[in-house]
Amino acid sequence: MAGASPPLFVDGAALALAWVRRTPTVFEVRDLWPGSAAELFRGALPSKLFDVWACERPVALGVDGEARALLEEARAGIFVPPEDAARLAAAIVELAADPAGAAAMGWRGRALNTERYSRAAQAQALEQLL
Repeated sequence: MAGASPPLFVDGAALALAWVRRTPTVFEVRDLWPGSAAELFRGALPSKLFDVWACERPVALGVDGEARALLEEARAGIFVPPEDAARLAAAIVELAADPAGAAAMGWRGRALNTERYSRAAQAQALEQLL
């Protein structure tokens, strides 16, 4: 895990971490982060959110506020209370237990990326603004 995040070795975590390692993606266990309750993150949209969705993967998100609202609107992952490593592990186990549901979340995330956040969509939004 990045930074000073608490250890993720809690009940069920071994299964969760094994699932992450098996998942073909650019992300690895070191990319897991239980989020932060810091106020500055309430208005943030973490870039990894879009990277994961671009890979058609669901997100276990530990950031509240704007990012959570987007996640829930898109139905593209699971919200995890910030800094709750045990709930993060449980969310990963939940996703691993429902591959079809996880795939659907990943697809919805990718669709949101394409519709709103692709270069073409952003250029069109800027063009309308100007």
